Amino acid sequence: IHGGFYRNYLNVSECCSAIRFLMTFANETKYNIGSNKNYRFCDLIEYCADKLESKGKISGCEPSNFHKIIQTPSFRMDASKLRDLGFEWKKTIWETLDEILDSKNDEILENLPKPSI
Repeated sequence: IHGGFYRNYLNVSECCSAIRFLMTFANETKYNIGSNKNYRFCDLIEYCADKLESKGKISGCEPSNFHKIIQTPSFRMDASKLRDLGFEWKKTIWETLDEILDSKNDEILENLPKPSI
């Protein structure tokens, strides 16, 4: 399945909050800063397409040979150490996508590059 790989996605403001939190409370030097869940890329794409009521066909493409060699197919990050220290995420990836895609953020969508056809 194209897009069936897993990644850890995090809202930028959440990342900044996590960094600030660690600067204040961390007692060790190594923490993964990520969300508390890993997501399949294709699930995020399908969610956005559904939310935008897209009529387009979503299809994948094969990675180049270079990327087949060097890229990790899935990257699941364990951010439990951050959670165990007491950090609390305020937004899920779905809430972040909703924030971007909702009509109240039309200016964000209006400023996206337009495809040259």
